[in-house]
Amino acid sequence: MKVNYASDGRANLHVWREGREYWCQKSPVFLREWTNVQFSLLPRLPDGKVNYHDLRRPLWFADNTFDAADAAHVLEHLTPEEGRRFAGELYRVLKPGAVCRVSTPDLERICRDYLHWLKQCLKEPSTKNFYRYQWSVWEIFDQIVREKAGGRMLEALQSEDLDIEFIEERYGDVFREFYGRATAEPENGAGDVAQRSALRRLLAVPPVEIPAVIVRKVKTVVSSRLRPRQSAAVRDHPRQTGERVKWMYDRVSLRLLLEGRGFEKVSVKNCAESDIVGWERYNLSRSNYGDYAIDPSVFVEAKKPRAAAMGTAS
Repeated sequence: MKVNYASDGRANLHVWREGREYWCQKSPVFLREWTNVQFSLLPRLPDGKVNYHDLRRPLWFADNTFDAADAAHVLEHLTPEEGRRFAGELYRVLKPGAVCRVSTPDLERICRDYLHWLKQCLKEPSTKNFYRYQWSVWEIFDQIVREKAGGRMLEALQSEDLDIEFIEERYGDVFREFYGRATAEPENGAGDVAQRSALRRLLAVPPVEIPAVIVRKVKTVVSSRLRPRQSAAVRDHPRQTGERVKWMYDRVSLRLLLEGRGFEKVSVKNCAESDIVGWERYNLSRSNYGDYAIDPSVFVEAKKPRAAAMGTAS
């Protein structure tokens, strides 16, 4: 794999699995500034500046290559042992003193939401509360047990009773592409709500920043047209695509994972914070539409010790 260097001369590694909205918003940045590895269980040839790789296997980079790494939503698609080996690979390819950033769905928040909506249903058994309770259950189980792409969540996103206010508050931008599909059905009404929501986001932006927001939007639309796509036969099988979730993490388990592979100075960040040099220029976790995460997650960073020994992680 060829190492791509950022405009400041640093070598940064970006690893992720999937996400159309994430690609649309952030690919103009990471394709230009980062070395990119997309998690793929099936062998695929490199496409432009994207390398496809099965993260259950060692990374094709030399020891001490990168100044930083951002692994976004891949650990949960690996078993705990596979995740341990992958974290060891990140340690190996990072330079001493480099920052490693990882993000996953936040098990702590998911459990709190489940308990909250369970109590709300018992206190007030309304349609709204049952709807939100059901989503909290799906968030725990659906991606683990689903037999087809999207599972029950996708079915709910395409239904007529879509609660967009709740979905946006809980999931950020991650499901935005499905609101677009709903717009194609006039009787649904969800498209109008999504359009009003997008207008609210635009009006919330300071006037001086509106031109930049419009430019970013045009770039993301163009980028989405260029995005490589898998065949429908593959997309429909969660086991083949790696869509299924195999483990879940919180801030404690991520700390234990990273420290167990030799990292130190573990800290929890928000979507806009990072110790990665130049992160304010990349902002890979923050939505282009507001001060919130594209995909609400737990963000944890750690550093490879400056006195770290050379060698391959086992």
